[in-house]
Amino acid sequence: MITCHQKQKYVFSFCAIFPKDSPMDKDMLIQLWMANDFIPSETRGQQIFDVLVWRCFLQDVEIQENLISKFQDGFIHRPTTCKMHDLMHDLAEFISGNDCSILQESSSCQEILQGSTDSSLQHEVRHLSHYYVFGNTIAVMEDIVAPRLRTLLIQKELEQIQTPFSMAKSKFVSLRALKTFSIKTHMTNLKHLRYLDCSYSDIFALPEATTMLYSLQTLKLIGCEKLKKLPEGMRYMSSLRHIFLIGCDSLERMPQGIGQLNSLQTLTSYVIDSDAGRGIDQLKYLNLGGALSLTELRKVHSAENAKQGSISTKHNLKRLSLDWENGPSSSTHAGYEVRNDAEGILEALRPHKRLEVLLLSNYIGAKFPSWMHNSTLLEHLSELSLSGCMNCKDLPPLWLLPSLGYLGLDGLDSLTSIYVGNDDTNNVESRISPSPFFNKLETMIVTNMPKLERWHQEVTGQVAVVSFPQLKKLTISECPMLASMPKMLPLLEDLLVKEASDIPLYHLMNLAAQSNLECKGDISVEPTVGWLPVGCLHFSRLGDSDVKLRLHDLRENVECFEEELKIIPSRFIKNLIISGSDCLFSSEPSQIQRNIWNHFGFMDLESMWICNNNIVQWPAVELRNLNLLRHLHLSCCSNLTGSLPSTICDDEDVMPPRLQFLLISYCENLVEIPKLHASLETLFFTCCPKLVSMPTNLGNIKKLGVDECEALTTFPDGIYGVTALTIDRCPRVETLPEGLLQQLPTLEELCVTDCPNLQEAFSRGGAYWNLVELIPRRTVGLN
Repeated sequence: MITCHQKQKYVFSFCAIFPKDSPMDKDMLIQLWMANDFIPSETRGQQIFDVLVWRCFLQDVEIQENLISKFQDGFIHRPTTCKMHDLMHDLAEFISGNDCSILQESSSCQEILQGSTDSSLQHEVRHLSHYYVFGNTIAVMEDIVAPRLRTLLIQKELEQIQTPFSMAKSKFVSLRALKTFSIKTHMTNLKHLRYLDCSYSDIFALPEATTMLYSLQTLKLIGCEKLKKLPEGMRYMSSLRHIFLIGCDSLERMPQGIGQLNSLQTLTSYVIDSDAGRGIDQLKYLNLGGALSLTELRKVHSAENAKQGSISTKHNLKRLSLDWENGPSSSTHAGYEVRNDAEGILEALRPHKRLEVLLLSNYIGAKFPSWMHNSTLLEHLSELSLSGCMNCKDLPPLWLLPSLGYLGLDGLDSLTSIYVGNDDTNNVESRISPSPFFNKLETMIVTNMPKLERWHQEVTGQVAVVSFPQLKKLTISECPMLASMPKMLPLLEDLLVKEASDIPLYHLMNLAAQSNLECKGDISVEPTVGWLPVGCLHFSRLGDSDVKLRLHDLRENVECFEEELKIIPSRFIKNLIISGSDCLFSSEPSQIQRNIWNHFGFMDLESMWICNNNIVQWPAVELRNLNLLRHLHLSCCSNLTGSLPSTICDDEDVMPPRLQFLLISYCENLVEIPKLHASLETLFFTCCPKLVSMPTNLGNIKKLGVDECEALTTFPDGIYGVTALTIDRCPRVETLPEGLLQQLPTLEELCVTDCPNLQEAFSRGGAYWNLVELIPRRTVGLN
């Protein structure tokens, strides 16, 4: 590095103004280098940046996708960031000497005041950044370092109230670059300022005095959501090269005569107006590159007017957004009203063939332009989003785009099919044309499409199957009429389906099984509607499957349910809820019922809830094959007595072998339950007024609870290792067995309420007070 040109050394050492391991925006770096006269142009800055990366002075270069996607135009904003290794950062600090300094949270106002006597701080620092400091600290720092300061970046403040940065002082005449959250209007002394960043501030309007910054090259107002107005005299700021307005959704119109800024290379957003000097014609002679978002296209009055924007001549434009409104929240066109000139206007907005990203929003024409049917013109297009084009009934042949990797379709209310074949049956070539083939598409998002029915339109003489050989992510949401899925998605990694009830569930499950995906979500089965997802189903390769299957009111047609159960991949289902489905239970199960429960046994069921079912005896035959079941809840089974069927011996082990949690609630006629398995750790009874006894083998129970069991008089002996005990509203329980009493001092939690006899014994001065007084969480008394 020592042998490099002196200015290249400055470029590298300047990076010391950023904290270690912090991401640095490549374009911001180049713009700051230019502001400080380190480089003459962006081209030279890109060359030096590439050299620094090649020599590993900079690393981790990556494009940030949708970094600020909360903004409507965030789709086209893709900053490139990089980082610097800690050792390289140390080298940059060493080379910069006292030129670069970082003021961070640990630096207090008092420390700075004491350090102000040090002439090195006052006279040597040229580039300063602030991170998480108080407003009064900033004010003090301004006084100390002002004389020779060239760069001041106020990155983040600790206070919620942003402190205005004062520009009225003549000391700041050397300032070249400034980043701040709030700004005063006195700018007459900042004649050398070339970089101004007020991003994410609460300003409503940029001061008119900003137009006096005749040397300003870069103006950043990213994320200024309250900004409504720009200075009218901006056309006189002839040095401006970059204007960033991403996320300025409240901006009402552009300054008059923006087309006079002949040096302008970047203009991320342009709000079109019908007034003179504010229309699309202002873009005609601007050689814009990077990203451009055009909003309020409805104010373009003709196709000829649209041509005056000369979009097709802007060869450096990579990302383009065309919006007939000003974002989704401001949509004003009524229903399906079609403007006859909209199609001609969009035709006139044909971009150059180097375009990589296109976003079309709120288009009110009925047809897409011819240039969207030209795969040669759009050969470099890698991302396409069509949103709110409510009148378009057909899509252009997007499958012909050779570079398309991302496709988003949202709010195309009139679209019924993704692909419509050629209906010219007299043309032999059309009848044998190949099926649509998205060769490079990796991500597809389909949302809010009320009339979408199919992926391809069947046409006489043609067999078309839409193919996605490279698709990795597919999202389908709010498509109530879509009734199918693509046949094969060999590389699928992520599938999200929400509010698309007409898609057969087994299609989704089998597709996920073919791609070896895990599944999360809820599925409901009801007599009148069949199998339906509840909410969304998410299939991915991350995590484990966790599907909850709800069976509700299945009182007949058990044969039909058995057949449907066979075609659903069972490995996804981990939780089962059976409510009001008497046809699944019987004291002498039929073969069909046995088949169903055997199929449940093949599932990886971990949890089951049986409620509102007319069962009398304990469902021993049904539960015995659920080898992985850990959690069982029986609720509101009013006829359940707990006795075993006659075909089961009393001492036979009928509980699932890995059951750990058992809750029985609101079973009014429950008298007993069968022998428990040694794996059980938690047992609760709630509102079982006829329960007279509990199983005797409770030796491994950790948590035991009994609530509103009026007939219960005692607990079995042999309870060891319990850590939490709850006895509530059990008035006939007078004492506890000796083994359980011996466990009381080791309890972590005890709750005894509405049990008069026990409460007296466990209260201060009672017979068992010495056994319970040291329990950490203890409640004895009325609830």
